[in-house]
This record gives sequence, structure tokens and C-alpha cells, in this order.
Amino acid sequence: MLRALDPLFMELQRPDADLLYLVLKGGRDEALAKQLLPKKRVLTLQRKRRSPSCAALSTGDLLRWTNLKAVAKAAHLGAFMLSHRGTHELTKWSQTSKIPLISTSLKDQLHFEDKIWFDRLLAAHRVPKPKSKVLRASVVKTLPFPGRVVLQKPLSFGGVGTFFLDRPSDLRALLGEGLVSKGERLLARAFLPGKTYGITIWIGHDTVACSALREQCFFPESKKGVGSAPEPRIFAGVQWIPTASLGSKVSTSISAVFSRLGRVFHKKRFFGFANFDFIVTPEGHIAVLECNPRLSSATPQLVAVPELIHNLPVGKWFIEETLTPKPYARTPKVFGLPAVAYQGALFDIPAWDPLSASVPQALLITREPQIGRYFKSASKFLGPNLQSLRNRAGEFMFFSEHKKGERVTVDETIGTIISHRRLFRPSGMPSAEALQLMREFQSARSEQRALSGK
Repeated sequence: MLRALDPLFMELQRPDADLLYLVLKGGRDEALAKQLLPKKRVLTLQRKRRSPSCAALSTGDLLRWTNLKAVAKAAHLGAFMLSHRGTHELTKWSQTSKIPLISTSLKDQLHFEDKIWFDRLLAAHRVPKPKSKVLRASVVKTLPFPGRVVLQKPLSFGGVGTFFLDRPSDLRALLGEGLVSKGERLLARAFLPGKTYGITIWIGHDTVACSALREQCFFPESKKGVGSAPEPRIFAGVQWIPTASLGSKVSTSISAVFSRLGRVFHKKRFFGFANFDFIVTPEGHIAVLECNPRLSSATPQLVAVPELIHNLPVGKWFIEETLTPKPYARTPKVFGLPAVAYQGALFDIPAWDPLSASVPQALLITREPQIGRYFKSASKFLGPNLQSLRNRAGEFMFFSEHKKGERVTVDETIGTIISHRRLFRPSGMPSAEALQLMREFQSARSEQRALSGK
């Protein structure tokens, strides 16, 4: 899928395969494909009547709402890359049509992303993690750990299904609001102070490789919700950080922990990209939190900037090792944390300014900023070729799936900026430059004001 961006950057690594791009009829990726690609390399999917908007369709929705089956059969597709979570429907279609999915297997996705299953895996292999306990949701007199407690549904995604509890009444409130069900199995973790980072491990048939580190960055939000931290935050993007900024002792510890975890995954015959969230405490201790076993928002930069993962062509390997599987090596070659100075960033543009005092009930997309490369601001468009993004000061790329006239909610991401330079402050807050770009590219207005022409 062109809309996922990952294949565009993986193609730079010249995999031994002919890449075709699936686009949605009427979608913004269709217009982009016509500008960038030869006609024979573009396969257009027709949406069914009453289908969700192009932007709202996930990869898993394609079987239900488009003619994917017919297009794949006519084109004699040899494989299909999943840009997001797999589904049982896609897996079944893959098996019956004999079109392999370029993806971590659904079985491994469900296992490794399950917070309870993964927590037990960490414990079994003595990987550092927060204190934890599996519990059933009910009215309790005390929380399982002193201080703040993090409560997660096993298959929580993003911030949905994760709650921060300060007192037993917070759990009662979650039950009362229907956010958790009585008797539901949940993972409770002791809250650890510190800074949250992300890291990707590539696990191939004979190679385990750790990526550079990225900081998870957030907008502050003044609203308080049931069972939430006193200052809930919404995700703003990722900031790649220089390895040296953490100091040699912490960097060495991170490298050792994730090299060992990569070996564990390899031994379990995991294949693909495994993304991990972890915390470094003020004392320099490391605690692994969770795993997201699939392509992520960090993948485009990971394959476009190979120094982030030891200059290894992992995008090329991801495609080729799916098409031509190899036996797993008894002892894989392991690459620990790389020493990098790169400080690029990915910035998600929200539909509405999170720093605004007013929050409208409904938003309408009123314009469509061009997809492509820019220089310094939204007014200086360089061209649509995203693959030629250069590492020079002021140059960045913008991508969006949303079209004029679509309704969106205030918490939706309506565009993404990828830059080879820093867009977040050391505190994790968007920089002044990032906030200025956000306001230039925000294309939604309060629906009431948009319809009135104000």
C-alpha cells in the first residue's frame, strides 16, 4: 500500500522483487501514485458503496470494503505487505489464495503484543521490567502496589486501554464508566518515574539487530479523565536521539538488555520488526514495558536512514526473506545498540491544536496541502517525490490521507511530517518550529465555522 509509505523507502534498498503499489480509487495516494510511478506499477482498488472514507480504511478493512481479492488475482500478486496489524480475515485469505503476507505472523503478533503474555515472557527470561500482577477487575480496597499503578488491557493499543490509578476509587470509576468490565483480566504494573524511549529490533533468520533510540514525545493536555494520570498527554511523534546523549553506562546496559531480548525472539522463531517501549529511571535503571510486533511510525526513517540500524538493508531483507524463507541460524549474528548522531523526527499533526483552550465538537477538512517535500514552511513546496528527501537543514516531507470535506474528530491525526532534523525539545515537547508547521498544515476547522464560511 502506497499510503503506508514503508514500501517507498524499502524500495530504496533495491529488494529482489517487483514492487506494485495498491491505491484507493479517489484517495490521495492515487493522485500521488500517478505523479510518481509508471502506470503498470499501480493497482487501483475500488471502494464499495457506503464504505468508510479512504483515510478511515485500515489495511484489515480492505477485504470487506474493496475489490482487493479480484485485483490481487488479476495481477497475480506474489505477496502482500501489511502496513499495520494483521487480522484473521487477511490471514485466512492469504492461506486460501496462496499469497504470503509480508508481515510478522498473526500468531506472533497476538502473542507478543498481549501485555500479560509478554510480561510473563520477560519474567521467564529475567529481563528487567516493572513489578507486575495479573488481576480481575473488581471493586478493591487497596491497589496491588504502593503509589501510582498502571493498568492495561492485554491487547491495549496506543493509549486506548491503558489507565493510571492513584487510588482504589479510580478502578471503581473505570468500572462505573464501562471502560473495564467486571472480572476482566488486566495487567497491573507499578508506575516507574523516568523517560520513555522506543527501540526496534530486526529479527531475521540469521540476524538480530538493534536500532538507535527514539524518544516518545507528547503534547500536554489539561483535561483530566477517569482513571488517567493527573496530566494526560496525547502522542505527538518520535524524536531520534544521539546514542552518546544517554552516557556510556546506560547505553551499554540498553544494548545488553535488547541484544539478549532479540536472541530470545530469534529462538522463538519470531520474524520481522519488533518495537519496544522501555523506561530509563532517574537512577539509570532500565525497565522494558511492552512490545509492538509490526511495522510502526518509525519504520520509514529506519529504512530510509540505514545508519539507524548499523547500515543494514533490513527493508530489503524483510521482503526477500518472506518470499524466499531461509532456515533459522543456530546462533544469529547480533548487532547491539548502534552509535549514531542522527536527530531526525516524525511529527503527527493533530486535527485540532492540543494547546488551544477551546475544543470543538466536530471538525471538517477544508483544504488539502500537497503531499511531498517542502523547505522550511508549507509555502515552499519542492515536489512530490518523497524518496528524494535529503538530509539538509529545513527540508522535510508531508503526507496525509485526508480529503477536503471529510469529518474528523479532535484526536485524529490528519497528517505526518518526517524530517531529518530535530523537531522536539529535550523535554519531549514539540519545538517552536514544529508547532509553527503544525499550524501551517492543519487543514481542519470547526464544522460550524467552516459551514458558515467564517
